[in-house]
Amino acid sequence: MKKTFIHFSLWLLLSGVIYGIPYQHIDATLSDFSAGDTILVVFITPDPDGMDDCAISLSGNDTIRVLQIYPDGHCRNCIADAVATYMHDGRPSLNIKFDIIPISEFNSITSPDDLMTVYDPYSGAPIGSRAMTDYHIIMFGIANGYGGRSNDLSGSARNAVIAYGRSGGGVMLTHDTIAKRRGWSVAEPWCLDSDYQHPRFNNLTPITGLDADWVPCAEPDNIYTHVTRDASADPTASVLHYPFELPEEFDVTQCHAFGEHYADPDGQVWYRGPDNQIYMHTFHDLEYDAFGCYFSTGHQEEYDGTSFRPLEWETKAMINTMFFSFYGGIGNGIYTSAPIDAGCPVSLDSVHLSATLPGSSYVVIELRISDDGVVWSDWYEVTSGASIPPPVSHSRYFQYRLSLSLGTPADDPPIVHWFGLFGVQDVPEAELIYPPFNSTTACSCGVIKFLISSDSPLDLTGCQVVFNGISYGASTLHQNGDTLIFTPPDCFTDGEHYEGTLTNLLNTSGCSNDSVNVPFSFVADLSPPEYFIVFPAPGDTVGPDPIVSLTIIDETTGLDITSISGDINGTDFDVYSAGVSFDGDTLIINTSSLGSSCGGEIEICIGASDSVPDYLCGPNSSDTCWLFYVDTVAPDYAALFGNITACESLEIRWWIYDTAAVDTTLITILCDGIEYNYPDGMVYRNDTLYFSPGMPLDDGDTISVLLEVSDVFGNTVSSSEWDIIIDRSPPQATFFPSDGESVMNPQPALSFCIWDNISGLDTSSIILTLDTDSFSLGSGIYIDSCFFWSAESLGLFFTEGETLEFCLSASDVVPDEECGPNILDTCISITINLPGPIGTIIYPDDGIFSSCSLQTIVAVLSSGEDLVADSIIVAINGDTIGTGDSRLNYSSDTLKFMPDVPFSDGDTVRFYIIRAVDELGASSDNLDSVIFYIDLSPPVVDISISDGDTIHNPLISISINSSDDGCGISGCSLWVDGTFYEIDDCDSIIFNPSDYDVCFAEGENHSIDYIVYDCAQNCGENTTAQHIEFFIPDDDTIPPDVIYTYPSVWAEDSVFKIVVALVDSSGIYAPANPLDE
Repeated sequence: MKKTFIHFSLWLLLSGVIYGIPYQHIDATLSDFSAGDTILVVFITPDPDGMDDCAISLSGNDTIRVLQIYPDGHCRNCIADAVATYMHDGRPSLNIKFDIIPISEFNSITSPDDLMTVYDPYSGAPIGSRAMTDYHIIMFGIANGYGGRSNDLSGSARNAVIAYGRSGGGVMLTHDTIAKRRGWSVAEPWCLDSDYQHPRFNNLTPITGLDADWVPCAEPDNIYTHVTRDASADPTASVLHYPFELPEEFDVTQCHAFGEHYADPDGQVWYRGPDNQIYMHTFHDLEYDAFGCYFSTGHQEEYDGTSFRPLEWETKAMINTMFFSFYGGIGNGIYTSAPIDAGCPVSLDSVHLSATLPGSSYVVIELRISDDGVVWSDWYEVTSGASIPPPVSHSRYFQYRLSLSLGTPADDPPIVHWFGLFGVQDVPEAELIYPPFNSTTACSCGVIKFLISSDSPLDLTGCQVVFNGISYGASTLHQNGDTLIFTPPDCFTDGEHYEGTLTNLLNTSGCSNDSVNVPFSFVADLSPPEYFIVFPAPGDTVGPDPIVSLTIIDETTGLDITSISGDINGTDFDVYSAGVSFDGDTLIINTSSLGSSCGGEIEICIGASDSVPDYLCGPNSSDTCWLFYVDTVAPDYAALFGNITACESLEIRWWIYDTAAVDTTLITILCDGIEYNYPDGMVYRNDTLYFSPGMPLDDGDTISVLLEVSDVFGNTVSSSEWDIIIDRSPPQATFFPSDGESVMNPQPALSFCIWDNISGLDTSSIILTLDTDSFSLGSGIYIDSCFFWSAESLGLFFTEGETLEFCLSASDVVPDEECGPNILDTCISITINLPGPIGTIIYPDDGIFSSCSLQTIVAVLSSGEDLVADSIIVAINGDTIGTGDSRLNYSSDTLKFMPDVPFSDGDTVRFYIIRAVDELGASSDNLDSVIFYIDLSPPVVDISISDGDTIHNPLISISINSSDDGCGISGCSLWVDGTFYEIDDCDSIIFNPSDYDVCFAEGENHSIDYIVYDCAQNCGENTTAQHIEFFIPDDDTIPPDVIYTYPSVWAEDSVFKIVVALVDSSGIYAPANPLDE
């Protein structure tokens, strides 16, 4: 769990005193520590102190692993053996383990993760495959000239080394790895060698801070064996003290310069040779937090071979340099916390570390800061409980690093139980400065001001004021310097109590204070003192030298007595004048003591102020003036009524005033010839006489009135006569069209006549409303003898079925105070009943039989407005179609249906115009219909003889039968032997020659021509025509026919003559004396 500490701090900075709230951050649990990074440290659970579930200690394997890349053929263990001799003697005691690999094999890698075979520095035997990332430090060395020109890094190996260094690994260069020495030249003709350089070692600058510069051929002969601390070196730097306290100078094995050149200000030269040669140099890349070093030992290996060992302080300095490359040389194990976001800037005053430090073990604390959590400062060493170095004392983001070290090999490892940061945050605070708490203000629209204590300006979006129970934010706030100003949204109401609280503050550093809770309270006093006149009242008539008294009150703040002053008829006075006194409520003025005149009209004015201070918009001031009189004239009067009234009962009012008083007992009124004496029907109050005679009033009556009045001194005045007209009827109106009527016009007009025969019409009051629209003279209504409203002139259109409700209001001129005006308020409704579309099928006629297989149907459609073509719907034999169908066409009021498939004989065609709508919405259903029949077949004819027949009967009767299954037989024509015969019944014809006194001559050919046609129309009748020829032979085989006998009836016993008529085509044989035969 996290420990809790109460930690208060007061910081004195150049900018002044900063007040904040305590801040602490404590890491003590596994959850806290596990967010950080570890190097050779472990988490112990639970914490041995029994307080929490985690502590930090060195891992059991606290060895710093070094991979030495040596030049082929040179000493493998010279460095490892020297380091092992002294590594436990420093503080901290170190475990350093060397593996080696020759440069020739190392140069094959391309990445820090590439595996390579590494060897034991003592036996030279392979010990396994490892990558650079398995080591804390890689070290290049040792040999004079690093063993030769060819022992330079390959390009891929150089890139891998830079990547390794930038990922956190330490890189160490030794003698002549950096090389840039001139060879033979005209300037040095004695030089027997060519140029000597290692270009890729020379360009490890990003992780070493060094590059190379040419040195003369003879420079390697400038051997030095003693080094001195560089004058620019910081004597407190850790590389000079861990694990060994390095002296200012010490002896070294033979060394020389070989072109090493200082290139980056993030690097530092610690020791130099006597001619300023770079001997010991470290580099810290802040961007990557990468550490590298250069240590110039190894020249003498050329002479001593495998027996070469650096000197004691040379070795110890090399161990310090190597330790610096191990994450800055701050401990055997390193814990780096996760970034800590304090939410807003903190001014740290201390850090505290709880740790168990056995023996001489110790923990080094480092701290760095960031404003954004991305860009960080350098690490600074801090001490538990001590003050914080200024560069890392103030920020929002913090990160700490703990370096755990053994004092001696025999020490138990240190244990870190918890770590905490303590300080104060720039949390804004406030105090009320205006208006004072529980004060009274005369500002009608004021502000509330708070003094803000914050090192940063406020971020008003996070500030809040609760005012009278409502929360307000940035839109009502602004900051002026160290003052926060709240402007309430509304001005104040007199006498109201206002209260609120500043509840939240936020500054631009991100620090918020959600419990600032600064209350404020005030009362708004916007009213000046009030005056209550005691004597004499305004308008009173009084005797000479009156004593004036009035009460002056200010209930909210109280009266400022010294402010009371005034004048009477030009004589000034104040509360300290002779004859003037004030007892806290009532002001007494003895006019005679003031020497003011009291004859005639007296004017007195008095002023005073309350005690609201001026810085709160005060004081509120006021004055009052009034008049009183000495009465010398008769009462004054004025009629308070008009000459027209609409009241149910007559109430006549006069204003009657007298400086002394009116003698009501002497008031007389003559009303319509009847005298009334006060108080008959009269009341006099407040200078007004009310007279109600109680007489009946009829509409149109005229009442005459006369008044006589006197004051208490007998001054009398009589009025002239007034005539009052009684008008209780509103204006009258007539409308056209009248209520309930329908109109067939989408732009109807309404006319109305309105009049008032008594008081007259107030034409400005005439308002005609239609729904929510109102029309008055000049805005929709105009006068044409009466009044006229026109939808057409207003550009209004109405649709079918709309009901328009017109309401008319108008007043007469009876004034309000006379119970007027009389108001006409009446409404009528008219309905838009537009004639719907009319449709008439003009072709074909209903019920006909049509002989057209593609019979066109034509109709005429019309309406008051254009039809909406898409609204036309027809039905043809049950199939409903519209104008979108290619068979149906509407144009210029004509509707045509043109079938695309022929009708069949015998079809019954039913065509209906179902619906049509015009543009104003007037619609009609079932406009018209037609039924017709398709008759494409001619009549069928059956003749009793056939063409070419031979017939022996010259008087043969020929029957002709005609039939038609369609519309029937319409007519026929018959020719017999070329003679036309009129036929009445064409359905069944019997042609008997004897009926026409003819016979068919024997021995001749005869013909019949017959044409019959039906009643089909439009495409012509269907017609059948037949021609038949037949032959009558001369064989006289047929006896005569009796065609006539007479009589058919005769009387009994009568004598009569019998007549017989015979016919025969061959002739009748008649003897001369038939009785003789």
